[in-house]
Amino acid sequence: MFFVGGYQSPDDTLLVLSQLIPNLGMDQPVFGFRPRWIEGNGDDYVSVEEMAREFLAGLRTVQPTGPYLLGGHCVGGIAALEVARLLLREGEEVRLMVLLDTERPTPIRTFLTDLHFIRRRVLHISRVLSKIIRPGGGTRAQMIRDLTRRKLRIAPSTESIEDDRFYQAKVRYRRLLYSHTSEKYAGRITLLINQKQARYDKHFGWTGIAQDGLEVHALPGDHTTILTQYGKEVAQAILHCIDNALSEPDVRTHRTEAHAS
Repeated sequence: MFFVGGYQSPDDTLLVLSQLIPNLGMDQPVFGFRPRWIEGNGDDYVSVEEMAREFLAGLRTVQPTGPYLLGGHCVGGIAALEVARLLLREGEEVRLMVLLDTERPTPIRTFLTDLHFIRRRVLHISRVLSKIIRPGGGTRAQMIRDLTRRKLRIAPSTESIEDDRFYQAKVRYRRLLYSHTSEKYAGRITLLINQKQARYDKHFGWTGIAQDGLEVHALPGDHTTILTQYGKEVAQAILHCIDNALSEPDVRTHRTEAHAS
């Protein structure tokens, strides 16, 4: 199975795969894609299609022909879906397209996501200010000095430079994916969503996108804990979907026969 991560941190792909691989079993290998900006190599992507084509090239080196099993976590699901579209366009078979807690990009969802990240940023600033007001082991003056040097980029540390680079690249990556318009998909989409959000958002906006239907499974936890605490449940759901997908006949053959009749 090929999987695209959401990249909330430099090790996000490792987080996703570390929660899935032990529970999927040794007979179900998983290959994770990492965008070129993760390691600071290469420029940003100019489009989601460019990103998908780069992932597709990597996929082809591992598995030249289908059928393919694809998945994506969070915004990574948007990129994974574009890889699936490219494969279908080339006449390949995509047996499984799994979106794990991936919301369909729409203006309102993008706005709400931006608010979420603004809230996280405000909370981070509040925690920093709280440490300055009530310092622990270090002095207040030293903390203010370190913060000022970092913001003004006065002899910043290597760690500080890398943290800032990754954060800015992650923001641009997320904005690119959320600005993408998801068109109709000529296949089936399996959507695994966290139970907390599923109470008021049952389909994450994907209704009517998949030509062969949308299959939705709600799993325990929220957007974070669905993997950190319930990785086993996620893996079991994916295995169930894989078994069902591999037991079905070749969809392309079925469509050709239906068209001929």
